[in-house]
Amino acid sequence: MYSRTIHFSVIYAVWLGLGVLPLPGWADLSLGLSAAQRGDYKAAYQSWKPLAEQGNADAQYNLGLLYEKALGVEQDFAQAISWYLKAAKQGLPAAQYNLGNMFRQGKGVPVDPREAVRWYRKAAQAGDIHAQTNLGYMCAAGEGTSQNYGEAYWWYTKAAEQGAPLAQFNLGVMYANGQAIEQNHAIAAQWFRKAADQGLADAQFHLGRAYLEGLGVKAADKMAVKYFHLAAEQGHPLAQYHLGLMYGQGRGVSQDFDQSLRWHQRAAEQKVAAAQNSLCLSYFLSSHRQTDAIEAYAWCDIASSNGSKEAQHAREQLAQKMSPEQIKAASATAARLMNK
Repeated sequence: MYSRTIHFSVIYAVWLGLGVLPLPGWADLSLGLSAAQRGDYKAAYQSWKPLAEQGNADAQYNLGLLYEKALGVEQDFAQAISWYLKAAKQGLPAAQYNLGNMFRQGKGVPVDPREAVRWYRKAAQAGDIHAQTNLGYMCAAGEGTSQNYGEAYWWYTKAAEQGAPLAQFNLGVMYANGQAIEQNHAIAAQWFRKAADQGLADAQFHLGRAYLEGLGVKAADKMAVKYFHLAAEQGHPLAQYHLGLMYGQGRGVSQDFDQSLRWHQRAAEQKVAAAQNSLCLSYFLSSHRQTDAIEAYAWCDIASSNGSKEAQHAREQLAQKMSPEQIKAASATAARLMNK
């Protein structure tokens, strides 16, 4: 059985100002937007600053984003919070959401999950899908509020139905785990697919596992390979490991040991213990060459540190055939790989 973990959303990075505004303010705000879109953040700042001081919420939010991201100004989290707060108090959901992120991450303020939840809730109630996703996460994790899977399910559903991929994935996790609702792998797979089709690597991996194990869908190795490949290309370590297995076993794809080794190498470099063990054994079987012996010892050394008895045995056998210089080189390689 594989781990199904709920994930947290990333921060906003969009400029506001295309809503209904008084005509004079709209013109200056639009100039700032044009400047920001072409990367001239200093000009954007000059356009937005007077509007923000006059109380324009969109301009206040945009100034907060400039200060948070160090765009056209020196990074200043205190200034970012100040401008976000002004906009948030006027009911701007994007500012409320970003303010929640600042409190959760401790940017310019002490980490305060309860205050983060308070601002996420305001933005979520106004329909912000990112805030709904994060509030769902906080409720599921019991972070800044009492753990409540039912409320988490409610907020994830609100965001997922509006197309938020992370909420769709997290809702799939809840169905797969049977949290707050009856376990239903078919519905879980449906939500994983929606998020996977939007390019979310975690969802692609989980959908691949669903096809591999026949969880909520008809087992299909070719479909498993398809989704493992999509996630692996995005750097998903477990997808890389499973794709390596599929190539090594010839499941859903023509057997190709070179491809298997390639994907296990990439997963192993991301600290996937099973992939490290696989590399150890693969190199061990071809350790008649000096370079392979050094690689084999290095990966067996790493896998041994994870508690693999097979790797420990292979390392001992390799050591009997290697010179002290080779062992020293292999140990240095292992240290380099571990510190990547």
